[in-house]
Amino acid sequence: MSLASKTWTTKYDIVPVSFNNGKKCQVINCETHDGKQFSIVNVHLDFRIKEKQFAELEELVFRRFPGPFIIVGDMNATRHEMEKIITKHTSIKFLNAINGDPNTYFSEDGKGTRQCDHVWVQEGHFQVKNINVSNKIIDLEECLKQFGSDHVPVEALISIV
Repeated sequence: MSLASKTWTTKYDIVPVSFNNGKKCQVINCETHDGKQFSIVNVHLDFRIKEKQFAELEELVFRRFPGPFIIVGDMNATRHEMEKIITKHTSIKFLNAINGDPNTYFSEDGKGTRQCDHVWVQEGHFQVKNINVSNKIIDLEECLKQFGSDHVPVEALISIV
């Protein structure tokens, strides 16, 4: 899920976009008070076909909406996997807004964690001012209790340049 503050936009439009398999993502097209436009792509990639789904974003989103783009969501992939997928399937240059490989997901068996939630910003268009990945949660039960999810919150403060 993606939440954006609307205090810095004069208008925004949320557009559902369907992948070929029927799953959807959201594109939130925004305009700032000074007329700058950008799009937030909120996506949940399927673990089994994440690369195929991301490849569809080129046609369904990147060629259809003006951008520049911020991609957020559960991508069911590590940072390294996403770097390879992004390089392979789009000509747009994206930067990882999250430093390192923080654990953002607790496995259903409660025995492991890994990063699968991401924030990627289009190079040259955004400045990442702050990223906060909750590291206070140490197990699945606590994560479910506090957030109702097996994913910890990822908060980003990003400005458009």
